[in-house]
Formats: sequence, structure tokens, C-alpha cells
Amino acid sequence: MQRTHHKVDTPKQSDAYSQPIRNALPVDIPALGTLLGRVLANDPLLQWIYPDGKRRTQGVVRQFSRLLKARVRDGVVTTIDGKSVAVWTPPSPPPQSRWERYSESFHMRRAHGRRVHEIRNCFQRMAERHPPTPHWYLLALATAPEYCGQGLAGRLLEEMLARCDRESQTIALETSQESNLAFYQQFGFTVTDELLIDVGVKSWLMCREAGSL
Repeated sequence: MQRTHHKVDTPKQSDAYSQPIRNALPVDIPALGTLLGRVLANDPLLQWIYPDGKRRTQGVVRQFSRLLKARVRDGVVTTIDGKSVAVWTPPSPPPQSRWERYSESFHMRRAHGRRVHEIRNCFQRMAERHPPTPHWYLLALATAPEYCGQGLAGRLLEEMLARCDRESQTIALETSQESNLAFYQQFGFTVTDELLIDVGVKSWLMCREAGSL
């Protein structure tokens, strides 16, 4: 399950640049999973995936906690003191083990029941429009509400942009919140495709080529 969800804040460099960025550690997973679930539970795509509002936050926390495990292990989750987090999928991710594939399938069926095929089909449609060449994929970017406005998400994003500029690599992301488009556009992202998922639920694919500021 690799879909992008974002809750971003407006950059404010004087605060963001005074705080160090580090790779997340296994001990951070519970807190970061909770942060992502708390912040992104009202994301339009996640509302469609988890229509039961009473159980949505719990479901989103579980989803991200599972996704974080492998990515923390692979060093592609960055955080600023647990206040903001960026979750990435690298251009050539390690293949899932047999157990990881079984676990993902089991948890999807447990979480979504009869809708599992509908949701998988949605993910497949989204994946088909990704760039055909290897690229970094921003799975999630979020800042705890009490720290919004300090530019933390922008700082995490800029670190990866600098790396991709040096390595001449493309970045792709998806967002189902139209209000996020302007945020990413200021970092050189452009909308390359739109997908209507359901009535009132749309996903925008955005890409950034190296040096596209």
C-alpha cells in the first residue's frame, strides 16, 4: 500500500532551520504512526478508504505504523524531533519478503473486508500513472498541529530535494487535498495527472524533475 497523504504547513525558516533532521528509529514508530493517523485521518482519500469516522483514526494509525516499519529499517523516514515526519519510498525499494506480502494482504482484508478489491484497484490505477523511470516517492508528509506554521514540513522536503538535485532524480507524490497543490508548486512540483476516485474524491499526481525550483 503506497499512497501519498499530506498535511503541510507554510515554511517559516527562522524556526525550521534551527532544528536538526534525523532518520527515524524503531523506537519512534509508535509516536510517528500516531502523529500520521491523528493528522491525516481527515484526508479525503483516507476518508474514502475508512468510511467509518469512529474507527478511521485508529485504522490510519495502524496502517502507517505497518508502513513505517520497513521504511524506518531502510532509512527513508526522516523527522524533526517527532514534530514533523516525511516517509519515502526509494527508486529501487527492496522486494517484500514472503511474510511481508502475506502480512500486508492479511491486514488489508481485516481492515477493509469486502472492499479490499475495490481499494486495491484504486491503488493500482494510481500506480499506473507514476513516472516509468525509477524515482523517489513521497508517501506521507505531516506535522503535528501544535507545531504547524514553523516550516518543519518544508524543511524535511527541502532536504530530499537537495539530494535529488545532486543525484538527478525525479520525485513523485500524490495528494487528495487541493489546498496542498500550491505548497508543492513552490518547491518545483507540477501536476502531471488527475484521477477521479469517487464522487468528491480526486487524487492529483505531482512530479518534480531535478533542478526544478
